[in-house]
Amino acid sequence: MNSLPTDPAPPPGSTAAEAKPANHIYHEPDHAQILEVMRQPVLSVDDQGIIQYLNTAAEHYLGLPDTPTTGRTLCEVLAPLVDTEEPLENLIAKFLDGNEPTHVHLRLSEASHPILEISSVPFIDADGRHQGRIVTFNLDRLDATVETGGQREHRDGLTGLLNRMGLEQQLDTLIHDATSSTRTHAFLMMDMDQFKLINDLSGHRAGDVLLKQIGEHLEVCVHEGDTVARLGGDEFGILLRNVEANEAASVGRRLLSSIQGIQFTWDGRIFPLSASIGIVPITERTRQAKLAMSHADTALYAAKEAGRNRLHLYTPSDEAIVRSNREMEWAEHINQALNQNMFRLAAQPIKALRSTDTGDHYEVLIRMQQGDELVAPGAFLPAAERFGLMDKIDRWVVTTFVDYLERYPQKAEQLTQASLNLSGTSLAEEGFLKFLIEQISRPHVQPEKLCFEVTETAAITNITHARLFIDEIHAKGCRFSLDDFGSGMSSFGYLRQLPVDFLKIDGVFVRDLDSDPVHRAMVKAINEVSHAMGKQTIAEFVVSEQIMQILEEMGVDYAQGYFISEPKLLEHAR
Repeated sequence: MNSLPTDPAPPPGSTAAEAKPANHIYHEPDHAQILEVMRQPVLSVDDQGIIQYLNTAAEHYLGLPDTPTTGRTLCEVLAPLVDTEEPLENLIAKFLDGNEPTHVHLRLSEASHPILEISSVPFIDADGRHQGRIVTFNLDRLDATVETGGQREHRDGLTGLLNRMGLEQQLDTLIHDATSSTRTHAFLMMDMDQFKLINDLSGHRAGDVLLKQIGEHLEVCVHEGDTVARLGGDEFGILLRNVEANEAASVGRRLLSSIQGIQFTWDGRIFPLSASIGIVPITERTRQAKLAMSHADTALYAAKEAGRNRLHLYTPSDEAIVRSNREMEWAEHINQALNQNMFRLAAQPIKALRSTDTGDHYEVLIRMQQGDELVAPGAFLPAAERFGLMDKIDRWVVTTFVDYLERYPQKAEQLTQASLNLSGTSLAEEGFLKFLIEQISRPHVQPEKLCFEVTETAAITNITHARLFIDEIHAKGCRFSLDDFGSGMSSFGYLRQLPVDFLKIDGVFVRDLDSDPVHRAMVKAINEVSHAMGKQTIAEFVVSEQIMQILEEMGVDYAQGYFISEPKLLEHAR
């Protein structure tokens, strides 16, 4: 559960002993701004429980964006949403009483099992005066364990469906049945496409309502005796009994079609829906529930990779499954390399074609050490992107390179410019910019010698955020480069909006420049337009002297490729 900072730093001149006690929140001038951008619903009430402030997330979560809320009591706002045996007024009074943090669990009236956790802490101003309480809503609903016919069932708190634990128990039962008989079954794992968009645009309450609707819809669509479960987030599991693989695929296609037919509306906005499904047959060869769920997850990922709104049937020899399993293995290697410092930095020189730069100018690249072998990033970066490890890799690269500059000040002095790659994940990650600024502000680092690269695709995916990021980097003296330029459909249209210093022309157009007149024309056009906009150009994948001569004749500023030099480990690079 997210929480507000409960122990801010003491003011200058005070000591840690003078700081106020923990478990209280202190008012700072910028807290309102912080609260407003938080995804967690937060509100403040006075000692009588009257709402003084609530952030946007709380407005959406409580379904009150168009209703005046401040001045109303917390009890009044919650009354239409909850169903309690004890009078709600009594519960809220106890919840807001005292000088210690409090928690209460309330059963929502909209479904059979959802439990909402609400927490509060005293709100103390800078002068030590009690100003009411800060109230937060825990978005992770509590699962319920209920007794049904003498058996314990594990239920999801939001939808009332079985949760992951409950489904695994039933999956174990079906696996035992399949191994002891001739019957076959199937497990479907379903994930809503673009669900995060609904949460981000309309708030978590909208997302919760949608998840309940989808759960109810799935229960109607399957046969009696089949099982629907919510596995977590926007992921659902479905157990189909006594079906062959082709029948399970037919059911999956029917589910996808029916979900696509739903129009979800919230606050006047209509959201088109779709989903992706991975299917695993349950046969006499199926051994473990967790393994079957892992295979279903792999099949689900293959369905999403194929374009979403589709299904994928797991087979052990499936090329997509083999590739996905390989990526899972690489993810383990990546974590191991991060923990054991088995990554290495390499440098590939960038040659000036229109100037007489004498210092070192290179791109910093990453390699993974496996025994005596150095593994190129093309082998492991797809897995890093899939499993959310790119920000960790980017942080390792930046930190390690800055360490290198501090350890070898002479190398830092010889440096003209070093280019470091950043992923789209890091570009969008909230804390990465702060981390990056801290690193480039370290001793012996000259920010004007650093250039950060992102691909054109990553930059235009969130162009507003990318521009803000670039502006912040420029303000610190660093430069910025747009990698793989020309691969997008609207490259020049976006270029005006991105204040980059360099364009790296996509190597797919450069490597056959001497034999493909269309690619030659494209490189020429990119170079001319870039210069007209005041940007310099770098051509990648220069593989021959003839190609480099053509680039020089065109007026391209820099060249990079194996003809000039292969990447070398940083400690061996010039």
